[in-house]
Amino acid sequence: MLGLKTLTIKYEGNLSPALSNFSLNVQKSDVVVIVGESGCGKTTLLKCIAGFEKPDSGSIVLSDQVMFSNREFVPPQKRKVGMMFQNYALLPHFSVKKNILYGINHLPIFLQHRRLIKLVNLFKIRGLLRKYPHQLSGGEQQRVALIRSLITEPNMLLMDEPFSSIDEKHRNSLRSEL
Repeated sequence: MLGLKTLTIKYEGNLSPALSNFSLNVQKSDVVVIVGESGCGKTTLLKCIAGFEKPDSGSIVLSDQVMFSNREFVPPQKRKVGMMFQNYALLPHFSVKKNILYGINHLPIFLQHRRLIKLVNLFKIRGLLRKYPHQLSGGEQQRVALIRSLITEPNMLLMDEPFSSIDEKHRNSLRSEL
């Protein structure tokens, strides 16, 4: 499903690359965890797969379609990849409901509503829909960010430290739901 071949990306001003000749193959239904010390390139790797960063070289193939090569770059919105950022990336001036629906606001209202209700019930946040991000706990913000990344029904979900702000009880429940 995902093939990364010799991905390299170097940020201007840095002596060493953030990623250097990184390769990985992931099959459908695989769960892959990338671990490493702070600054080793984990987030950069996820951003490259999602299309938010453009590698300097290498290739990214997703579901037999080239997403990146020296001749090809598919933008993030056309990749069918969900990304849950470590810092949640919630829009502060949008309610929880608007934050969640942001990625599917082009769909018919009934379809938006159906997807919203399904995920809101699954993650038990119905009472939060009218609130704003600053009114939520860290764990609630994280659940909203997760729902927002799932509501687009991506082929692949990338998660950058997805459970770091969720208490142990909810963390175990969220893991099994996912």
